[in-house]
Amino acid sequence: MLRMSTRIVTLLGAGFVGLACGNHSGLHLGGGSSGGGQTAGQNDCEEAGGTCAQVAPGACLGDWSPYSCESSMLFCCLPLTYSPCETAGGTCIQAPPGTCPSGTIDDSGQYECSNAGGPSICCMPSVDGGASGVGGASAGAGSSGTAGGSGGTAGSGGAGGAGTGGAGTGGAIDTAEIPDSGGKTGRGGLTGAGGGPSGSGGVTWTGGVVGTGGTAGKRSNGVWINRTAGTAAGSLPWRDVASDSTGIHLVAVTGLRGYDPDGNIWTSADAGATWTNRTNGTPASGQGWASVASDSTGKHLVAVTVPAQASPGGDVWTSADAGATWTKRMTVTSTAGVGPSVASDATGNRLVVAAGGDIWTSTDSGATWTDQTAGTSIAAQYWVDLASDSTGAPLVAVMAAGDIWTSTDSGATWTNQTRGTAVSGQDWQGVASDSTGTHLVAVCGPAGSSGGDIWVSTDSGTSWTNRTKGTAASSNQWVAVASDATGAHIVAASADGSANDIWTSSDSGMTWTNRTKGTAASGNEWAAVASDATGTHLVAVASDGVPLPGITPLFLQGDIWTN
Repeated sequence: MLRMSTRIVTLLGAGFVGLACGNHSGLHLGGGSSGGGQTAGQNDCEEAGGTCAQVAPGACLGDWSPYSCESSMLFCCLPLTYSPCETAGGTCIQAPPGTCPSGTIDDSGQYECSNAGGPSICCMPSVDGGASGVGGASAGAGSSGTAGGSGGTAGSGGAGGAGTGGAGTGGAIDTAEIPDSGGKTGRGGLTGAGGGPSGSGGVTWTGGVVGTGGTAGKRSNGVWINRTAGTAAGSLPWRDVASDSTGIHLVAVTGLRGYDPDGNIWTSADAGATWTNRTNGTPASGQGWASVASDSTGKHLVAVTVPAQASPGGDVWTSADAGATWTKRMTVTSTAGVGPSVASDATGNRLVVAAGGDIWTSTDSGATWTDQTAGTSIAAQYWVDLASDSTGAPLVAVMAAGDIWTSTDSGATWTNQTRGTAVSGQDWQGVASDSTGTHLVAVCGPAGSSGGDIWVSTDSGTSWTNRTKGTAASSNQWVAVASDATGAHIVAASADGSANDIWTSSDSGMTWTNRTKGTAASGNEWAAVASDATGTHLVAVASDGVPLPGITPLFLQGDIWTN
């Protein structure tokens, strides 16, 4: 789910990935996750279907979302179509915070209300919420001292009462895996007042004991939502998907299916809620797109195609404006290879492509390319997938029914990390890296008599451990895997007929949980998965074969799902 908490701070904070609205001038609000904000004048608010208005937050006629409209405090007003609160199982009500009905809690800081017709809050079920903090004790008020008799000594003033400590609020319910923080610490009571003036002045008491914070609320796993069913982006042959570091800006590509040449590149600027075809009617349309990658901001994108008749090689295209326009950079031709696959560093400057049996790299956002494996022992190999860390220096690549290779110098040299070990010869399908290149994960399908498993490395690929052997996650036909920036949160997709499911791990692959079994998302022919930098926002694409009498299959069609 897309969480939108503390909106004013989000819009003005340095960590917000700003989007310009209209052709305004002036300093743009916010900076991207890699430090640089987008420039003004890209019209992203209007492209997303919204209108820039100079109004206060929440005063839009429709929903308002974290889209910046340059520096003059304009806000982006979007149609009333996106309601994460109701999607997550909550209810939007028009009421001030703290007035949710019995059995629910105010969770408007986690889920946005957009269909309540005005200022509103999101009321979520209060199951597993955090315990309330303990309030401070209150002392009784002191009584005034009695004045002495004529000529007598003045009585002492009464002592001031201790203030009451505030109660901590409990942890809020959410639908992601990461635990919520505990409730806020209770506020101490005010200092008690002194005694009456007739005596010598009462003793001033300190404030009440500060209440302890609420116990952290336990979040349940989020629900997978089909974002494209019934839309123009539905029932397409999706091949790959990529995410920026926030999970808000996504890009996905479709391949070719039989007689239909309509392969295109689609983007989303609202965590997958809506999708825009970026290449329809352009020279980039009608391609058999195979792989796509994004930088950390979602601004710099790179995609690669499979040539006609699925011959080796491919065409590499890049975009520097979040997918609005695309430029063809090179064509790779060769006599070997099953790719292609593409990866990007966090800036979009260092790119790597496995195509035509070789590995190519670029250090200038795709303007020029170098074949790093030509003339070496690993030329013309069956590269299946590759991944980059955030700098583009450490790389990892896997071969079909072969080995896992790593590079520490942006692909200039490569080392076979699995030759002669039990890891060698697996039917590798996908590989992913954390932001440092230290924690790696690779998935494979069944090879011979052995089942498909998930292998993890915590030393940059030097050694590998089978994390699913002997578990319910073993012997699956794993097809794709993605990692968060730390390597702790991993998501993998399997393709085993009716048992096609998506599994996650929150402990670097030590344990795995089937997140789609028994749900509407189960049974899809998953093609690719992607994760944001925290492992909170996930996205997956599917391409199911659609059989007709006497023809199996005629073409592929699928949808895009988010969690």
